[in-house]
Amino acid sequence: MIIVVGFLVAVLTVPMFGGNLWDVAEIKIRDGHLIVVSFVIQTLVISFVASRVPEAVSQTVHLYSYLLALMFVFLNRRLTGLTVVALGAAANTVAIAANGGVMPASDLAERIAGIDPGAGFANSSVVADAKFLPLGDVFAVPHGWPFANVFSIGDVLLVIGAGIVLHHACGSRLARSSPRHPQLTAR
Repeated sequence: MIIVVGFLVAVLTVPMFGGNLWDVAEIKIRDGHLIVVSFVIQTLVISFVASRVPEAVSQTVHLYSYLLALMFVFLNRRLTGLTVVALGAAANTVAIAANGGVMPASDLAERIAGIDPGAGFANSSVVADAKFLPLGDVFAVPHGWPFANVFSIGDVLLVIGAGIVLHHACGSRLARSSPRHPQLTAR
């Protein structure tokens, strides 16, 4: 959820800095269905399916959704800002893959966010002997605050990268210091 909030902030700041959100329609992307399917899979697994199927299935499908997202990023790597998105996605994928399909979380971060660990699959969870924990969900929005949850450095990079893509594509003053990438707009 914190990624969605961060992305909405990026969208809302585009007009604040003189950008035109309608310019998003001019972004040339390849195989956009990959990212849509990735988000749909993640939403379904995390919110609806995880409690109804074996944990190994949830973990495998969750990891597969990240592979789809990485394929999308690779195919569209020339978009300004997508390299930052790729770094975030890669950081999350490494942490998840190294921990059996689950994003490792810091016990302290979960306590700060007020997360009560439950049974069954969770896309983020305290993992015994976690590998690459610094890439895991080690940051927290405190319990009692809106959108309290844990998040990772990869999540931060995903939001920053998406903001760069948006601001650059929409001609925001934040991105005007460099010319628009030729792959961003149709001619």
